[in-house]
Amino acid sequence: MTALRIGIIGAGLIGASCARALKASDEAMYIIAYDADPETLEWLQHEEIADAICSDLDALLMHHPDILMIATPPAHWQQLAQHMHAMNLDPVQLIMDVGSIKCYAQSCFGSFTNYVPAHPIAGSHLAGARHSDAGLFHHKRVILTPTQATDARALALAHYLWEAMGVAEVHSMSAEEHDRVYAFVSHLPQLVAYAVANAMLDKVHPDAAFMQFLRLAGSSPDLWSGIMMHNPHLQEAGEMFLRILGHMIAELSGGAPEDGAITDMQEAASLCPRILAACLISAVTVEEHRTNQKMIRYAGAGFADMSAPAMSEPEGDLERISRHSHAVIAHLQAVDNALRELLIALIQQEHEVMGRMMHDAQQHYRASMLHSTHTVH
Repeated sequence: MTALRIGIIGAGLIGASCARALKASDEAMYIIAYDADPETLEWLQHEEIADAICSDLDALLMHHPDILMIATPPAHWQQLAQHMHAMNLDPVQLIMDVGSIKCYAQSCFGSFTNYVPAHPIAGSHLAGARHSDAGLFHHKRVILTPTQATDARALALAHYLWEAMGVAEVHSMSAEEHDRVYAFVSHLPQLVAYAVANAMLDKVHPDAAFMQFLRLAGSSPDLWSGIMMHNPHLQEAGEMFLRILGHMIAELSGGAPEDGAITDMQEAASLCPRILAACLISAVTVEEHRTNQKMIRYAGAGFADMSAPAMSEPEGDLERISRHSHAVIAHLQAVDNALRELLIALIQQEHEVMGRMMHDAQQHYRASMLHSTHTVH
């Protein structure tokens, strides 16, 4: 195949990583980057990641791209789609987004017959082009959710492009199925991470293991608030997690020692990841049984980090949980309350309220990371 001209709309972590991966696969690939941040564009050109940079879509289209890759947050999709409909896109062979919500993406871009929705199962809690990596997609999976109207040539080109970027498996499913699966194995862990950060990080000094468990809390609130607002299955996933967490709290309360037992809040906090990880795994397992579908196989590194504490050997944790049950219950109840607040904002579509709570969580996470670094040194 002759070298392609690829227009990347949104040069954040994923967009810039796509540019790097495509350049690494074939230096003749011609990358045109469009982003709202001039400094990001200048950096991409200086690093020779982009061959051309543009401050608007009109300028990008003047370069006659064969492919348009949409790597902006969902909040920009409707306006972008409207602009694209007003433009002459005849030379474009493939339009592809890289977001993690596919029903909403299809509602924005699905009228283009050369549109292929894609979701690479790769990423990081670190945002921005400077954290991009040509190997980000190596040995990973990408999910495609083509519609019945999707042009076969565009679909074949999408397969070729992701294989060129190093993915190990290109998997297809419906947009509805995708959004349900990732509500449980991706968006729920992210939501829980923000809730835990808001509930606990200003009260305790977490160790390195706790911070690895909570890594997702450092992710961009601007990106994730838009994703969560547009996944209709996340409310159900969150409510299932709360039911399981409520059962855990009730079990602990029933077996709690008499008042006056040791209640070390710091030690109790170190025990909570095991319980919360078990709740997360249980929520996914219940949904797997309900739908008769294996979901965990589609999970990425974020789910792995948040579920890992439940996989390790107990090593006396159960006894310690019992001994510190009053403090453990207090922490878990705080997480329950924080998650309920996020779900209320989600249900009521209070985007700004939800974004503010997620921003607070990110700040708690960053402050804890800073404290951990200073403690080590």
